Amino acid sequence: MVVAPLSHSFGFDGHLTTPSGGRLPEDSYARFVETSPDATTDEIRERWERDGYLYVKGLLRPENVRALRTKFFEETAHLGILEPGTDPNDAIFAKSPDAVETYLHPGSLRPGKVSYDAEKSQKYFEACVAAQRSEWFHKFQTQPEMTDFIKRLTGWDELHLLKRQLLRAAMPQGDTTIIHYDQLYFRHGPPKFVTCWAPLQDTSPDMGGLMYLSDSASIGEDMERNFNARAQHMSDTERKSAFNANMMARGAISNDAGQFAKELNRKWLMADFKEGDVVFHNPFLIHGACVNTTDRVMIHTDTRYVNPADGFDKRWTVYWDPNNDVTDPVLNKPEATIA
Repeated sequence: MVVAPLSHSFGFDGHLTTPSGGRLPEDSYARFVETSPDATTDEIRERWERDGYLYVKGLLRPENVRALRTKFFEETAHLGILEPGTDPNDAIFAKSPDAVETYLHPGSLRPGKVSYDAEKSQKYFEACVAAQRSEWFHKFQTQPEMTDFIKRLTGWDELHLLKRQLLRAAMPQGDTTIIHYDQLYFRHGPPKFVTCWAPLQDTSPDMGGLMYLSDSASIGEDMERNFNARAQHMSDTERKSAFNANMMARGAISNDAGQFAKELNRKWLMADFKEGDVVFHNPFLIHGACVNTTDRVMIHTDTRYVNPADGFDKRWTVYWDPNNDVTDPVLNKPEATIA
């Protein structure tokens, strides 16, 4: 009997490219466990404790997801991200040779090639920063379907949406999410936040959809304890930095996703995401993404919620901008509570 490659069971036919440019072996990935929005509170809490994540199918209304994606492309239409003459709903990336280096997302460490369009790149950067501060993005992240589910999961009476929220575009052959766990960047507070990742269109793994290392929350906790033990000689500020001498570039914990999973005897969990799907994960769950090797722009959101009654890293109460990263002091007060 002929057995089809695992990639055929997902929405792509080919191979996955890791952040380091290598190939992710097909025997190193598998599917997420799905959770229904209608699952009982006991069930979602048991899965959260067991797996460290919840892949919730169809939590958000597709029309709300499409509206946010459309708004993003409207706000950036003048910059030429999409190929002229194509339908914005198809999100076909511009075919100009300098496009990959021109449209770098905020926070990118790629310098851009000499041939890139510096003026257009700066305008795209500014548009992304503005989007992350916009009322229309805030409204999407505080819609009842999202906040009510988090309250049900956590039991919190109130929650804060942290201002340092991200609305990103994964460009074909561009930057992708490095392998990390979130607490690396939240060391000025306890690991008591919930991260939410949501794609804004149907997204297969080869478009840069997020992937999670199975059963890895305890591994992340062990790694953090080890980092702290090795950093005892450092100043408090340096020890809490995700970019101190013990860390890899940008806070990555590995540059080889395939070898990392093999050494730990784990699988990378993936999905063919649909409009309205959401993934929630805990602060120590290890995750990353493969490079977008399609011709489509993949839009996604990356946000965190905290209980205002708990302590948390207040550096994240400041909107992201290039002059205020997570190593800077707090510049303003926490945002209002979501009812």
